[in-house]
Amino acid sequence: MKTNIWILLGVLVGMIVGCDNDDNITPTEEPETFDGLYVLPQGNHDYDARIVALSEKYNTRIYYKFVAKDYYWTISSDIRWTLDTATKARKAGYEAEVADENYVGGQLDLLENHFFKYFSDTLLYRVMPFKVLLTSKFDYVKAGSGMPTELDRTLTHAYFGYDYIGFNWGNAEVKRMTAGQVNTFKSEAVAKFLQGIVERGLIKRTTLFTSATDYNSSAITNANKYEYGILHYSYRTIAGDWEQYVNAIVSTPYEQLIAPGGILHPDIDKKQMIRKKYTYMIDHFKKEYNIDLQAIGDDVQ
Repeated sequence: MKTNIWILLGVLVGMIVGCDNDDNITPTEEPETFDGLYVLPQGNHDYDARIVALSEKYNTRIYYKFVAKDYYWTISSDIRWTLDTATKARKAGYEAEVADENYVGGQLDLLENHFFKYFSDTLLYRVMPFKVLLTSKFDYVKAGSGMPTELDRTLTHAYFGYDYIGFNWGNAEVKRMTAGQVNTFKSEAVAKFLQGIVERGLIKRTTLFTSATDYNSSAITNANKYEYGILHYSYRTIAGDWEQYVNAIVSTPYEQLIAPGGILHPDIDKKQMIRKKYTYMIDHFKKEYNIDLQAIGDDVQ
């Protein structure tokens, strides 16, 4: 059933892209296809057999060759940044480039050591998106004026798109990533993945967590948000709150969470509401999906 859903999404995207008449798109030599899918293996590198094996293992298709439409199209929009040539106004969006084939092997090492290992094979087989896109660049470009500078760009480690998940670091820098960069990649990749699959109904939130806070209460303020178990005032919705808890847990060792300044320290969690919701979430992921969120947060370089 999951496979059929992702295939349908892929077909819909293909149909819409086929109707596009964007003269600004630079013609690109497309990878070899069969029945609308890129053929695997896409080359004869040492890592190509590994890609085929991982694709079969996780019920997805891992590509290091693809074209721009594979990442930027959704059913109703285009995620690329754009520039109005008349006004020079820049609309925020993304920019991606395919992986450098010289470094895909190192990128696969990064994925296996700091993403795939946190989830069971059976879960990944059931919920992985239709495609995995390996990129050498995936930047978020903020809104502004004129062509973007480096200060306008933010490196995106992972992105959950319409029918794919994209992973960055398919470039020379993968060989010299710092411990901090690896930790950030791990946290962002895991958080974006879990956010994407819960939004698509492939995993569920526990009602113990979602009913613990009355998100519609007018009594919640930025000053007292912790008393209600809210981590960020701007995210006081079920989806936003759930996302912020996942982000906090998978990016932070437990010893830091309970230390001064940590969200579980008594100075912050004075009414133990954060601890209660933290426990609900930890227990839910362990019981239902065999995912240890805190172990992911504890796994730092």
